[in-house]
Order: sequence, then C-alpha cells, then structure tokens
Amino acid sequence: MSSGCWVKVERAHMEAVRGTELEPLSDDECAEMLRLRKRVADQEKEIAFLGKASACFAAERFALMEAECANFEISHMAGFLEVSHTGFYRRRGSQYRSEAIPSSVSRSRFFARILFNHRNSDETYGVPQITADLRDEGILSPEKR
Repeated sequence: MSSGCWVKVERAHMEAVRGTELEPLSDDECAEMLRLRKRVADQEKEIAFLGKASACFAAERFALMEAECANFEISHMAGFLEVSHTGFYRRRGSQYRSEAIPSSVSRSRFFARILFNHRNSDETYGVPQITADLRDEGILSPEKR
C-alpha cells in the first residue's frame, strides 16, 4: 500500500471514530490523563497511610511518622495526623539527647512544675518555653545540651 493510500485510509478511519471513545487523545488530553493518574496514585497512597494512622492513638502519631518517613513526605503525614512537622523533628532530635532531671528534684515535683507552668500560661506554652522556665527556676541546668 502506498503512503498516499495509507493516509487516505487513516483519515477515513479518524473521521469514523471522531466523537466516540475510540478517538485518539490530543496532546493536552494525554498530559491531563497522566496528571490525573499521578494524582489518583498519590491519593491511594494517602488513603493507605490514613488507614494505618486511624489505628493509632495521639501518643503514637510521631512513632508512626518515624516508621513511615521512607514512604511518605513528613509534611503530608503531619497534616493527616494533625501534628506539626516541626514537632516531629523536635521529637526525633530529642531521642538522641535529653536533659537529666537533677537528683535534688523529685520526679513528682518536676512534673508538678511542668503542669504549673503550662497551666499558668493558659496552656499555650510548649516544650521550649516550659524548659526555659524550668531553667530559670533552677530545676534544669542553665546550659543548653
């Protein structure tokens, strides 16, 4: 078959399928299809992650993020679990360092001061500010570790 004949047959075929599901996609439609397929794949991953997350209690959220950080972006997991990504990184860093409670301070007094400072701040202070307050009170050593 000559190329001219093939072009004529192909044009007739294209005209016959115009407006049907057999019509080939345009470049814009192909790009949109690829974008939507990627979006669906991302959403399927997010749904799978949320299924795992729904079984966790609040205290386990950061541990789940640590376990899944190879599979998902930290910022996405933090959003799904309604925690801050900075809190995750702060917790991750604190696993490798910790401030020891001086032996002169009992654990019960230490935790009572934490609760007092938190409540005294209308429950707005977090770890950094409470730690600073405990240092100011002499309960924790003044140098940062």
